[in-house]
Amino acid sequence: MNPATVLDFVNLFFAGILAGALFVIDYGVGRAVAAVLDEQSHIQMRQALIRSLRVLVPAIFVPTILSGVAITVLDGFDPGFVSLNTQNNPLQFADLAGSD
Repeated sequence: MNPATVLDFVNLFFAGILAGALFVIDYGVGRAVAAVLDEQSHIQMRQALIRSLRVLVPAIFVPTILSGVAITVLDGFDPGFVSLNTQNNPLQFADLAGSD
């Protein structure tokens, strides 16, 4: 396994953790905080959540960005799954659109 493949998996892991954390924050914790009836407790809970997320989210976001940059440096700019360059790939855009 080459270093680029390892970095691909590391990036996928961190991106998944980041997406999961943001999903839980938006749909799980946000509704629980909104369910608090007392206004003062609601404000204190949101402030505590913001203080903890100020550390947690960048701790996940920075490795995701750094591994993405490292993959780009090691692999270069890959055309993706399907290349629309007809000189190297005979697949035409009409083939992708499904028209005859």
